[in-house]
Amino acid sequence: MKRILFSALIAMLFVVPRVALAEDQSVRLFVGSDIASCVDSVDGIIAGLAGVQLAEIDFNNEWIFVRFDDSVITTEELMAVLLMSGYESVPLPVPPAG
Repeated sequence: MKRILFSALIAMLFVVPRVALAEDQSVRLFVGSDIASCVDSVDGIIAGLAGVQLAEIDFNNEWIFVRFDDSVITTEELMAVLLMSGYESVPLPVPPAG
């Protein structure tokens, strides 16, 4: 059942268009110590999603920085994909640029 839900969510993220004004968003998702042992799968999961422009893993702080188009995917959907892949995540504030 979990595999079917995961497949449906992935298909929806790649296929279903959204009607909204595109705006780039950034989020840091704390994943914890699991990130170091599974970097390839975590990076591949996030970087391959529609709307994701950048996914950078910070091993020292155990989080992923993601820049994405919020008219295509949301923070909640990023977190849901990680959770369905076996990784719990917590959004962290992104420090201001500059």
